[in-house]
Amino acid sequence: MNKIKIFFYSGKRGGINSLIPLIKKLIKFKHLHIKVIFSDMHLEREFGNTFNEFNFLKKNAIFSKSLFKKDSLYFRTKSISKGLNANVEIIKKYKPNFLILLGDRSELFSIAIPAMIYNIPIVHFYGGDLTQGCTDEQTRHAISMMSNYHFVSNEQSKKNLMRFGIEKDNIYNVGFLSLDSSNQRNFESCKKIYKSFKLNIKKKLIISILHPETWEIDKNRKKIKNYFDALNSVNENIIFIYPCSDPGYKEIIINIKKICSKNKNFYFFKNIEANKFYNLLNCADLIIGNSSTGIIESNFFNTPSLNIGDRQKNRLRGKNIKDIHFNKILIEKSIKSILSRKKGSSKMKRNSSHIYFKKNSVDNTVKLLKKIISKKNHKQIIFNQS
Repeated sequence: MNKIKIFFYSGKRGGINSLIPLIKKLIKFKHLHIKVIFSDMHLEREFGNTFNEFNFLKKNAIFSKSLFKKDSLYFRTKSISKGLNANVEIIKKYKPNFLILLGDRSELFSIAIPAMIYNIPIVHFYGGDLTQGCTDEQTRHAISMMSNYHFVSNEQSKKNLMRFGIEKDNIYNVGFLSLDSSNQRNFESCKKIYKSFKLNIKKKLIISILHPETWEIDKNRKKIKNYFDALNSVNENIIFIYPCSDPGYKEIIINIKKICSKNKNFYFFKNIEANKFYNLLNCADLIIGNSSTGIIESNFFNTPSLNIGDRQKNRLRGKNIKDIHFNKILIEKSIKSILSRKKGSSKMKRNSSHIYFKKNSVDNTVKLLKKIISKKNHKQIIFNQS
């Protein structure tokens, strides 16, 4: 009996971390042949060579190098072309039966286009979400329209996909997979986390994750300056994590290195392994920036979040999030206001009523995938008005 070949594709840390719980389940099935294509940020030293964090996938890994060293709209576009050339060769060689994609990063086009042409059914995670401030919005919706099956993170996203004309029977609300795993995880004490990261135990902890806003690339430099000028006045522990590889990322990295060189309680990391990061988020007094983590995971951990700018505009969110613009004075005042609050007892409990959380979501996703695999017809059904 031939094994069913299921291929995952990932270009960034957040995407693969959400899929890892699912991958670990699927590789146990003897009738499945699982491969993970690592690309983009995963294969770059500048972003921490994050593929090395998944040693258990050595036998399952395929590498598709795509990212150029130069940071510009031109070279970001060229990287998609480079990735497409590599990925079509992978598809031709291995002939996967299914392709699983997650999210809204532009490198997804480099694998989705050849998969679509080769009539390989695409399973897309987290389509239907709404955001602004970068090209993720168009990418996400485009990948949804190229996909056969849709695993969404919340009920509103399911409704959004149905408005596109996608058949509701092909849309499954499974929640955010990594939250299900986090809910079952035992977290270390904050004292131990502070010691592990060599933080000042007398000071509060802030996590900063800032990405470029690619819809207004010409205004990025001013926004970035205001952001870091505001944080420069903070007398607390701040852990800075590198941005994604969107155009404009180098300017953010330069500012991260500069601010950390002048402040003894500021630290930067190219990447933090998922388990360590969630322990940090669990202990943090604030997460600041414009990452989806500040919208999705922060609410689950009851961690206050200061969302800056428009990158996450319109994404469903909880009450722990405050939205402000890239204004230095406003950022400074908001940080002081949030840090002046006392931690509530709820901070020690996971928010199981969170809009992105569904109990047993990983196991339920496995069951749904098994049903999909058993189908003989995987035609994409859209604009079915019956």
